[in-house]
Amino acid sequence: MKTNIPGLIASLLQASLRRCALPLALLLGPALPAAVTFTITPSSVADTYPRTISLAITGLTNTETVVIQKFLDLNTNNVIDGSDWLVQQFTLQDGTNFVIGGVTNFNVPGDSNTLAGAITATMNFPGSDFAQNIRVKYLYELSSPVGHFAPITNQFFVGNSGLYGATFTGNVVSNRTGTTVSNALVLLFPPPRPGHNGPIGSPVAGGVAGDSG
Repeated sequence: MKTNIPGLIASLLQASLRRCALPLALLLGPALPAAVTFTITPSSVADTYPRTISLAITGLTNTETVVIQKFLDLNTNNVIDGSDWLVQQFTLQDGTNFVIGGVTNFNVPGDSNTLAGAITATMNFPGSDFAQNIRVKYLYELSSPVGHFAPITNQFFVGNSGLYGATFTGNVVSNRTGTTVSNALVLLFPPPRPGHNGPIGSPVAGGVAGDSG
């Protein structure tokens, strides 16, 4: 029986090329986008912390816009759900910052990072809104308004500085009954002015009751 040597050689070459096609395509194909990361520094502060906190995001596309939401984790389960309160929301855009007279305006979150695809937003603490520094655990969620990546959630904890000797202890109850209310927000206001009833001014402290009230 005759063997078709040229045909056999051609078949072997074709099989070899097919085996090499996939690795070659992987080498020559477009690079996969970097995974989006989200960090908070510091992630835990005292209520009298007089500086700034930094939100760092990487893995974005150039000039991409993201949404930041901050929740009170009232039930302390580390998951954003229906019982948690939204206390802050803003957008950030890669490469966009807010500067007045050459000075960065930390009251408006913006990107101070000059690298494309990365955002570093620095914000004053405590903020102008009392709800930002209640003694409680917060959950920051980073999301994409166009669904570019899955939402990322990080914890941020505000604790008691211990600078003041006075403390309050007890249970939160419902309508002067013995029924306790779990995860209730408790605020301490300054005393009313003479001749006035009810809270006056902004709260001076705040915390959240535990699961048992």
